[in-house]
Amino acid sequence: MFARILKSGSFHDVVGYVTRQFHDPNEYTPDTWRIIGSENIFTSDYAKMVQSFEAIHGFMPGKENPAGHISISFDNADAPRLTDEFMAQLAKEYMEGMGIKNTQYLVVRHLETEHPHFHIVYNRVDMSGKAVDERNNFRRSDRVVKAIKDKYGLTYSPLKQKYEDRIPVFKERISQAIYCCKSWDEFSRRLACAGIEVKFHDDHNTCKHIGVKFTDGDITINGSKIDRAFTYRRLNNLFEFNRRHGQQQSDYAPMRTKVTVEYTPTQKSSIVDRIFSDVNGEVVKYRDVLEVSNLRNDGKADYSILSASQEFGMIERESLDIDIKAEAKSVKAYKRVHAGDYVLHLRSFQGGLAFAEVEGICSPAYTILRPNKRLEYGYLKEYFNSPKFIKSLVLVTYGIRDGRTINVDEFLEMNISIHSKDKQAEIVKSFSVLSEKLRLEKKILYRYERQRTYLLNQLFI
Repeated sequence: MFARILKSGSFHDVVGYVTRQFHDPNEYTPDTWRIIGSENIFTSDYAKMVQSFEAIHGFMPGKENPAGHISISFDNADAPRLTDEFMAQLAKEYMEGMGIKNTQYLVVRHLETEHPHFHIVYNRVDMSGKAVDERNNFRRSDRVVKAIKDKYGLTYSPLKQKYEDRIPVFKERISQAIYCCKSWDEFSRRLACAGIEVKFHDDHNTCKHIGVKFTDGDITINGSKIDRAFTYRRLNNLFEFNRRHGQQQSDYAPMRTKVTVEYTPTQKSSIVDRIFSDVNGEVVKYRDVLEVSNLRNDGKADYSILSASQEFGMIERESLDIDIKAEAKSVKAYKRVHAGDYVLHLRSFQGGLAFAEVEGICSPAYTILRPNKRLEYGYLKEYFNSPKFIKSLVLVTYGIRDGRTINVDEFLEMNISIHSKDKQAEIVKSFSVLSEKLRLEKKILYRYERQRTYLLNQLFI
């Protein structure tokens, strides 16, 4: 499932587009599209649909481009499930998650393309005559789409996942390259050394640069998609500012606070690999130290619903800013999670096992692995998220792309060398100290990043 928020326009144009009024009637016959959902719209013909929208737009006639337009497409693997009714339900849940409420809308399914998709046309003026709240629509859309995909088990787009994985890499390299940079030429040379090429989008009339995008030869991303500070205008203003104040920056350079990071996540993973690569201990199977727990929610306590996070382990779903309504009946089937459990989740083939430091309940699709007395609390927490362990899961992972699953029985037959209980306790303590140090250093870096963003925003208001 992938949502594209398209440019808003007039109802004449947008409704006309989705109902194929401006297409070749020989190619786009009436059976190539159909209306699968609507609210407060007369759908008998094109003219009445436009008139229905315009009647409410009349409450706020000054609202330009009143027709909101969103396209939602799906992977072909989901096609057998995508009935008109199911698509209409997904459209409604998407709009509710986006805050598009109390307003007119039209949902039109297109049938002539390879990938299943539908279009949502909505009135940006609601039934009360107020403007629909569309703030942070793009970020909100990403969260809503992810929540719906997880709720219904819809396929993740491989290309979308590739973009999401690369954006942090692009952001880090661009942030490094712009430091004290005074020109686009200098900026481009620095990024070229990092394997990224700078490309421009030019105005058709003036031929002047008006946009910037970045490519590593595989994918191309607009600067604004990476960070709002990386738009062409803001970067250009930054380079100009650095040119004008270069001397002042050099004069005050000794006064800048020096930030030293002693440890990085990469160094941490190498430490984990070293500790678990040279274990002079007992060789056991995972089933000798981990037991599968199928204990269900007894309903006697108000347990928090937990979700798996690659960065934080098992974490309360509310803190992930995901709004998935769980019905009372389905919650009864959820599995109990105890503090100290390891959880094999739907993305474990990619991110390892999630460690639970809190008690709660989780989806029945997860496998709960409860350590016995031979393991110290949290002993395998770091190892189960290490590149070495994740690579070993290839042997017990089946399927392709996002349909991959781990065979639990085969995983439990795999061998592992474990330290003595005393040594395990020392390792847990050492990793606890290291994790706390990393947390504090990340906090410092985050504050400097926020300060940088604030200063950039103040410069280019």
